[in-house]
Amino acid sequence: MLSLLFVGYLECSFVVVFFNCALIHATLDVLDGKAPSLTATIEQTADRWMTTLAWSSLAATVCIALSLLRSALESRLRGHEVLF
Repeated sequence: MLSLLFVGYLECSFVVVFFNCALIHATLDVLDGKAPSLTATIEQTADRWMTTLAWSSLAATVCIALSLLRSALESRLRGHEVLF
């Protein structure tokens, strides 16, 4: 179950990080005085897909760890009044 959750988070995170990187490439093109192209920015981002995958797996791992920590704290503190 946890592995399916990780894969789901990883897929969502990869899409978000990938297109954020594409946006950054387009912004760098504009700052260099070039006209940004959707195809060129996607190709530049696709060339670095391993880096994107690494950041996505880090984000997914942190997200699941925080979710597990929150779940553990909620179950432990159930019945106690805590002001968050």
